Amino acid sequence: MRFDENIFFERYRQIFGALGRYQLDGLTRMLQAAERDGSFTSVRQLAYAFTTVQRETNVAGTVSGQRVSLTYNPITELGSRAYITRNYEGRRDLGNTQPGDGWKYRGRGYVQITGRTNYAKFSRLLGADFVGNPDLALDPDHAWSILSLGMHQGLFTGKKLDDYIPLDDRSRTDYFNARRIINPGEIRVRPDVVQQMAQNAVKWEAMLRSALLPETAVISAESAEPVFPTSIGAMPVEDDEAATVVATAMTARPTNGGASIAVAPVIPPATNYTLPTVIGRPDSGLTPFTKQGSAMSDGSQVGMGKPAFLQASVGGLKRLWAFVIGLVATGAGGVFGFVKNNPMVIVALIIGVVALVIFYIHVQRDLDKERMRLAANPNAENVR
Repeated sequence: MRFDENIFFERYRQIFGALGRYQLDGLTRMLQAAERDGSFTSVRQLAYAFTTVQRETNVAGTVSGQRVSLTYNPITELGSRAYITRNYEGRRDLGNTQPGDGWKYRGRGYVQITGRTNYAKFSRLLGADFVGNPDLALDPDHAWSILSLGMHQGLFTGKKLDDYIPLDDRSRTDYFNARRIINPGEIRVRPDVVQQMAQNAVKWEAMLRSALLPETAVISAESAEPVFPTSIGAMPVEDDEAATVVATAMTARPTNGGASIAVAPVIPPATNYTLPTVIGRPDSGLTPFTKQGSAMSDGSQVGMGKPAFLQASVGGLKRLWAFVIGLVATGAGGVFGFVKNNPMVIVALIIGVVALVIFYIHVQRDLDKERMRLAANPNAENVR
């Protein structure tokens, strides 16, 4: 498939808003990579691929001293070395059997592959030494190849694009449940985010169809059949903008040969969704970005909801506050007991506060472990 870049970016700005320089560079590489990637022959599958990268890389970082959005660029999993090592080191389910594997094989790329086993798997499949040089997964070409191959063949969770987004445009697609290809856990933990992704996928589909060069996707006018509306999933779409965008982009256009693009004249507000994959190209001089030390998106992406945290939990900050509050409360209890000259009050308050702090820390630690387990698991990657 080939696309008119001018139309594509004009439609993007109309739908999602302005692009920062690094976002523009990243999205340009993705679009060019998609044109080179012969495995993508479906606009719908490609639309979900772009949606996936938009979600997975919707974070901000510091580049050359400036705070910028890194959306559409390969990123490294967020988290301190101590935190990631504590949660990944020695994880045999990830293949982390050697000292230092937890940190060395932390998440990287468009979908942040994690663990020695996954790095070794894609090394074999793509002929690149991701095991010896994990940062190769930050190269846009490699990051795209990992995403494309993984989503088409179901290498992340066992679910693949064809399971939810048929190649035949006359079949219904399910953008909502397509999230199972990358992160099935997020459907349970953050269904609102998955629903927003489904709505965004409809917009990406409309955008791509409007920019698609006619000679790359036409069918005979005599054999043309109506295309079923794109569906989203279990949650209905309540987005007039999305409906308007799709209706505009889906109007069939005649070509020189009397054929028309194989799309529906109008796609009404949907009820089910879809997902594809994206690659990238390192030819613009833009170096891969590391998300270490950068927590969240700058909020520049319209339609992406609240700023997204990348995999690692923020429980450490909460535990710090719990410690401070416990310390203050303990001190206050001690002062109260001293004034009342009642040592039993002092002892009781200290024991009570310490117990509460320990309980809170225990709960937060369990929550952190669960988040990191889901984030690292190949069957449930990148749970926020």
